[in-house]
Amino acid sequence: MTRMTSILNLFLTLFLTMASGLLACDADTNRCDAFVDYVCDCDPSTDCDSLQATYENASVEEQDQCELELNDLQAQADVDTGFECQATAR
Repeated sequence: MTRMTSILNLFLTLFLTMASGLLACDADTNRCDAFVDYVCDCDPSTDCDSLQATYENASVEEQDQCELELNDLQAQADVDTGFECQATAR
């Protein structure tokens, strides 16, 4: 029984180490960057500096919202014009 417990503990430790590594990598990515790039590239009337400042340190919830809004904007652009604006990296 102790050998099985040791093996389970090893697998659990490995899993938690890998999971925390993945979360750390994901924490460096702000999903609002793609939203800001898309809006700024596709709508010249946007105050990009203000929009960028608003989402610079976005929470996870705000990043989820950015992702949803970006998907909606891209889908609507396809429906309205048949063309999807391609955001460029800043």
